[in-house]
Amino acid sequence: MSSTNETLTAFYDAEIAPLKGKVSLTAAVPTAQAKDSYFLNRAEADVTPMGFTSDSTDPSVIAARMDAMWAGSALEGMGTKLMNLAAEVEPEAEDGTVSELIYEMF
Repeated sequence: MSSTNETLTAFYDAEIAPLKGKVSLTAAVPTAQAKDSYFLNRAEADVTPMGFTSDSTDPSVIAARMDAMWAGSALEGMGTKLMNLAAEVEPEAEDGTVSELIYEMF
């Protein structure tokens, strides 16, 4: 197993697996606003790529934003941990070839 796989597996075992049962999506229930519908009229605009990107490239700023977003939840402190993990993991070098496994998808 590569060092990247070992690092990711160790992070999963130490940080992600213990969250089982502590983090979940809110159950969908009809709201008073919608009476008998699960659909909500939301004020926010359409989802765009900008909703998933940061205007900062500073890892400490990105970590602080994630930590603030998850403060008080089971994910508290996860932003810093994820940014530390990102610093440890190097992307694999591309050699310009296409894996033969690509054909398995089709």
